[in-house]
Amino acid sequence: MFARLPFSPLPPEVRSAWQVGMDTPHELAFAGLIGRAEGLTAPDDALDIPRASSAAEREWQEWWERLLTDNISVRLDRALSDAPHPVQPDEFAERVRSAGLDQVWDPPKFVSLANWPLLRALCQLHWPTFSTWDRVDGEKMRLNDMLSASMQRLDLNRMVYHCVRAVGRRVSAPFKLRLDVIPWPEDYHRRIGDEHVVLGSSYLAAKRAEALRALLASYIIRLV
Repeated sequence: MFARLPFSPLPPEVRSAWQVGMDTPHELAFAGLIGRAEGLTAPDDALDIPRASSAAEREWQEWWERLLTDNISVRLDRALSDAPHPVQPDEFAERVRSAGLDQVWDPPKFVSLANWPLLRALCQLHWPTFSTWDRVDGEKMRLNDMLSASMQRLDLNRMVYHCVRAVGRRVSAPFKLRLDVIPWPEDYHRRIGDEHVVLGSSYLAAKRAEALRALLASYIIRLV
């Protein structure tokens, strides 16, 4: 689920409806596990996809490209974007149902990948390894801990404040920036759109705090 970070009431000069959220999509993490295990190459740009060394790698690269913009978290976020708050259980269930989540994520058989038979076989092969991803002691929990520590270092409210000042405004325009973090490739950076970026987990390291701050500021300053 797309995590909405709480807004601080300070500084008052930039108090407005902005959201910066971070997520660790299951599907991209799983695709990354396969890519890492099979020695595959993740595309850095939709217009410059590396030449695949095999039919299986080509199918995997096509899947990777789809997952960047079409995964469970993205679908849920779209389905609930205009929902009333608080959303009632029946309406929530209907919106989730209409999102068609099983079209993008249906382990362990992966029927949704029937058009990519080689990829489907790889997913079935590697699924048992990934099934511990979101356990209490799993990789997702460790990644979430890194996310939390990174957000504390960044101080997003202050970052938005400085971006607003840099463009000569007193109040930020409403905006929403989505950050999807993946464990592999660790140094990945992919701009999906003005309000969506995919980052490798190495950006969460304390030693890369300034690099992450500069990167996020370059997105935020376009949105404020």
